[in-house]
Amino acid sequence: MPIEMLREYIGKKVTIVCAGGGMGFEGTIVRIEDNWIKLEGKKHIQIVNCDAVNYINIKKES
Repeated sequence: MPIEMLREYIGKKVTIVCAGGGMGFEGTIVRIEDNWIKLEGKKHIQIVNCDAVNYINIKKES
C-alpha cells in the first residue's frame, strides 16, 4: 500500500479491508506513520498495519 498516496486522505472517513480474513475497519484517518494507519471511530481508535491492507474505500463528502 503506497503510504504517500494515502496522506492526502488524512481527515477523511474510510473503510479499510484487510487481506486474509476480510476483516474491516471504519473510521477517520487521523495519522499515517511509517507503515501504520491510525483510524478514529465513534467508540474506538484502531491502528492498522499497511502490509495487511487489501483495499481502502474512501467515502466522498456530499
